[in-house]
Amino acid sequence: MYRNPLPTDIIFIDSSAIDIIKRQNELYSLFVNFFNCIFRCPSIEEELNHPNTPDIIREPFNLGTYNIYDTPLSEQEEKIKQNIFMIMQGNATKKDHSNDARHIFYAARESGYLIAVDKRIIKKRDQFTDYLLSEKYGSLVQIAKRFIYTPEEFADLLNLQQRMT
Repeated sequence: MYRNPLPTDIIFIDSSAIDIIKRQNELYSLFVNFFNCIFRCPSIEEELNHPNTPDIIREPFNLGTYNIYDTPLSEQEEKIKQNIFMIMQGNATKKDHSNDARHIFYAARESGYLIAVDKRIIKKRDQFTDYLLSEKYGSLVQIAKRFIYTPEEFADLLNLQQRMT
């Protein structure tokens, strides 16, 4: 299922994508002017507070209302989030992908979008959607066939939408 983003959609932005958006004025302007509410998961707060995180990423990211998002999960949701983690982890052993799985799950659950630049997330985005749809989770929350975008892809989608209206 494809649908155009709406200003009221919930947008989750991964910390690495924040830097990309902030450095490109056109991208930044699109996000600032289009969306009412931008969210980040608590795991992103942890990333932002890590001592190795560059200062430019730590600076406030003023995109409308900016909230930290964390809600309790049901048993079924925990299972789905864990399976997303397993897809994300794959055969990798060095990096813990639990925060990435959380970002992906919350974006899907809220029928929103995840803006990310992590190559592993982008490479596996169709797998996440296929899994969610196979679990019938997509029919419960109305996820879009593609809900994970790079900042540039999402900007292209918004620009196309604005040209069509």
